[in-house]
Amino acid sequence: SVEYSFQNYPQLSSYVVQHAQAMEEEVMRKHIQLYVNEHTVQLGEEGKAAIQKFYAVYASASGEIPTEEDLFITPSAGGEE
Repeated sequence: SVEYSFQNYPQLSSYVVQHAQAMEEEVMRKHIQLYVNEHTVQLGEEGKAAIQKFYAVYASASGEIPTEEDLFITPSAGGEE
């Protein structure tokens, strides 16, 4: 899980090393840091704003009409995620 990886960082799992397509360790770490960060666990308002901006730019560039639907899945009222 992402939380397990954060707890055991900077150790790279054997799975990551095995499937890294001949990357050097430093490159693997930078790649992971780019995509696995605090926004991976909790998107937050800043992360949501970034996604909404990205979507708006895409819609404008592609000529598509932006959806009025919520782009994000929210937890149910029962507290289950």
